[in-house]
Amino acid sequence: MPPPPRAGAGGSMTTFDKLKMGAMMGSSVGLIIGFLFGGVNIVRFGAGPNGLMRTLGQYMLGSAATFGVLAEIEGRPDELMVTTKTGFSIFNTGSGELREVKRVLSDERSAARLRFNDGAVDAKGRFWAGTMTDFHIGEDIGTLWRLDPNLSLHRMIDNITVPNGIGWSPDNETMYFADSAPKIVWAYDFDLSSGSISNRRIFYEHDGRPNPDGLCIDSNGGIWLALWEGNRVINISPTGEVMREIVLPAWRVTCPVFGGVEFDELFITTATHDLKSYVEGSKVDGMRDFGGSVFRVHVGIKGLRKNKFVSEV
Repeated sequence: MPPPPRAGAGGSMTTFDKLKMGAMMGSSVGLIIGFLFGGVNIVRFGAGPNGLMRTLGQYMLGSAATFGVLAEIEGRPDELMVTTKTGFSIFNTGSGELREVKRVLSDERSAARLRFNDGAVDAKGRFWAGTMTDFHIGEDIGTLWRLDPNLSLHRMIDNITVPNGIGWSPDNETMYFADSAPKIVWAYDFDLSSGSISNRRIFYEHDGRPNPDGLCIDSNGGIWLALWEGNRVINISPTGEVMREIVLPAWRVTCPVFGGVEFDELFITTATHDLKSYVEGSKVDGMRDFGGSVFRVHVGIKGLRKNKFVSEV
């Protein structure tokens, strides 16, 4: 087993610190949609710090157009299915047009308090995404939703505080779901044909301050889990044991996603609250915090490619 990749460990890690983005999501073709304090930026992984392609519109955080998570759409290369604050929309990466296709939070109170957070698409093209309370409002109860290709909506899990990363085992028999508040990654039996889940059990429970955040899965069934306020990504075996970790010079690690020519590199996003902290070099425990950067780490194992949303309408 190779040693854990760490910041400064030779050529194993590249920092795209010039991107300076606050919240990011990745797609399987190496596309990042990033928020730079109100603007939506489209970036290509392979170009590194100079990979900014274009900035589209102003989608202010906290507004109805806040993006939560995105997915490619099968057969529609210029469009992405995205979650916004109140539901599911189609985003055109060429024009910047945003068109709502399914409103989820329709009543005024829910729309004011809640927003979508993380999610993923299963192997049948169904989009799973969770709602949570906006941090500035206070505690509330979130839900994990499933949007099917025919745009029918299904309520899958209730009583969630902060829903985060979702993924499936290589054989599509197990679904993993990161529940940040109790610091648990749940495992469910998954029925691919129907999209139903059952037999919830604890797959991994984190001990300590950090919270589980985004995740992705490799071809061996290993889970790569970001730890919010834990400055690392941990690699968990299919049996729930931590095998290795990637230690980063960033406190708030948000999400890993596989990419690269051989699909054996992790692109890891991190968060920062404001540009001033990034530029001036805020510190955590005496170390420079590069929160807001994207890190690229060669891990030597291929990842599972993200599924595309299948639209029947």
